[in-house]
Order: sequence, then C-alpha cells, then structure tokens
Amino acid sequence: MASNNRRNTHRNYGHVDAYRSNLAYDFNTLERQRETPKARPRIRTIARPKVHVRPAERVSVSAILGFAVAGVMLGLVIGSYVQLTALSDSVVSLKKELSVLQTENVTLMTAYERTFDLNTVENAAKSAGMSKPSHSQIYYIDMGAPDSASVYLTDNASAAQQFLVNIRNCVQAIAEYFA
Repeated sequence: MASNNRRNTHRNYGHVDAYRSNLAYDFNTLERQRETPKARPRIRTIARPKVHVRPAERVSVSAILGFAVAGVMLGLVIGSYVQLTALSDSVVSLKKELSVLQTENVTLMTAYERTFDLNTVENAAKSAGMSKPSHSQIYYIDMGAPDSASVYLTDNASAAQQFLVNIRNCVQAIAEYFA
C-alpha cells in the first residue's frame, strides 16, 4: 500500500513513470508514441423518442367574428371618449363665456336701472320743458260694450271649400315652421 501511495505522489509523463525510466536512454519512446493510435473520443448520440405532432387546428369563424366585434366595440368606445373630451372642452369654454356674459349683464342692468330711475326721468322731462298733466287734460273713455269683430267673405265659396283652404293654409304654416 505504501508503494501505491508513493507511486501516486509522483508525476506521470504520458504512460511512462518519470522516476522509473530515463528518457535519455530510451530512444524509441517518441516512435512508440507516434505509432500508437490515439483513441478518438466516442461521441454518444442520444436517440430522442419520436414526438407525435398534432395537426394544426382551424380557427373558428365565430372566434374571428368575436374578435372583430370586440375590435369594433373598442373603436366605438375610443370614439365616444374622443367625443366626450370634445364636449367637455366645449362645456368649459361655454361656462367661461357664460360667466363673462353674466358679468356684462350685471353691468348693463346697472346702467339700465340708472337711466330709467324715476328721479332721472323726471329731471330729464323737466329739463326738456315737460310738466305733469292737469286735471283738465285727463280724459277717461268708457268701453262698457264687449269687443266684437265681423269677417266678411268676398268670395262666394261654400263652407266646405273654405274649410279645405283653411286646412291647406294650416299645413303650409306647419311645414314652413319646421323647414
């Protein structure tokens, strides 16, 4: 066992132990190394098991239609968001315009009330030479009889023809209103 341990502690040069031989005296060492065929490393091939591939499945028409409908719906949702954004922008601009118009309305109403103030009107009338009417200038008209109106037809048309003319005029008025 001790010899084996000793042998393992020394270096090996090829197949010849360095401590046992003297290469200077062994002239055939190189020739022997050239003559011995080098063993090629064996290449192991691993045989894979054959895998059975499924044939490609066809895509269902309903799946294609479903994706198309989903795409259209997505486009509609995006379009509605665009419209919502545009409407929100117009609402904001209209609110700004409304606040400006309300401020202008307050200013104009103040000016209107100032111009039609009773004292201002009386002063303007007095400066123009006007005065309040006297009792002799005031007249009251009594209209005790009820109001009445009479319409005379110049045509000698019958009541049925006049009714049809009135209906036609009414339809024309409605058409003009909606046009």
